[in-house]
Amino acid sequence: MTSAERELSGLLPDLPGRLDQMVPAAWRADPLVGEMALRLCYSALVDADSLDTSAHFQRLAQPRIRPDADFGHLFKVFEQRRRDEFVGRGGTPIGSLREQVYADCLAAAEGERGVFRLAAPTGAGKTLASTAAAVRDLAGEPG
Repeated sequence: MTSAERELSGLLPDLPGRLDQMVPAAWRADPLVGEMALRLCYSALVDADSLDTSAHFQRLAQPRIRPDADFGHLFKVFEQRRRDEFVGRGGTPIGSLREQVYADCLAAAEGERGVFRLAAPTGAGKTLASTAAAVRDLAGEPG
């Protein structure tokens, strides 16, 4: 046992002795789900730390958090900007590939929620396609 592990119970007395039992079974059963969950938890921790630090230096009693976003509106703006960006580029092989990746991501977002892999070559539009799928899902937009 490392010294950090020995000190943990003194620093956090409410922490259970066995942390593995706090991890949901689904996270332990599938390494991909576990990895994604760990990344999301880490991201939430970093965001919370950043908000708390900002509030501290602004001498606020608590962090300022924006109200819920209107994802329906954000999806419409996203779609319009994407269309504007690609207008006039003409039909190219890479453009066709990007459109297919985009359409496939939106189709996958209409199905059951889950963890997805998106394997496509560099420049195929993975970032825009996966973002569109996530924002549309959050908006509850139909296909």
